[in-house]
Amino acid sequence: MAGLIEQVDLRNDKGFDSANLFREMSTLAPSIVNKLQMGLQWIKTHNISAVIIGGAAVAHYVQGARPLTPDVDFMTMNMADVQAKLRQDGIQFAPLAEIGAFTGIQVPQFDADFLDGTSGTPLINRYIFQTARNERIGGATFPIISPELLAIVKFNIGRDKDDKDAFMLLQNGRLNKELYLKAVKDLRSELQDAQSVKMYSQMIL
Repeated sequence: MAGLIEQVDLRNDKGFDSANLFREMSTLAPSIVNKLQMGLQWIKTHNISAVIIGGAAVAHYVQGARPLTPDVDFMTMNMADVQAKLRQDGIQFAPLAEIGAFTGIQVPQFDADFLDGTSGTPLINRYIFQTARNERIGGATFPIISPELLAIVKFNIGRDKDDKDAFMLLQNGRLNKELYLKAVKDLRSELQDAQSVKMYSQMIL
């Protein structure tokens, strides 16, 4: 059974679907890369259901985005399972400072944060899981938020740096306009300004 588990190697560029994400990770301190690799391997070994979101997802899709922060953000719909397996392995974690209506945990050993997908914007979060793409990172396959949903989520957060990320996503040629507009329609009840987010679709290349 152990032989079937994908092995993560963040130092091999051939294991990445995104050359930009590899370049960004290669600029991080070796100790940080070791932590991230350990965390990603832990997720594969324990078959954790989680989607990569946040800065790593932006770097996966967009060249020239702001520098990758030395952590990886995940969203899970089964926080109890994540916490149980962390405890089982003796890995410490602590509650995240609340991010709006979101709750979650931080795992210092992995430089990773896990957001609870049942908090915050549950409809959007379920949609993130339903539309996630399977991509290769470090030679292993991980679900990552789709570029359409990532842009919409960034606009919905509304901070200047998130808006900048979202506009870069719209213009990088990776978004599908029909999927973007369908998501805006399906998720309008949880969007702060659905009309503006819909209007931004005109910028999709």
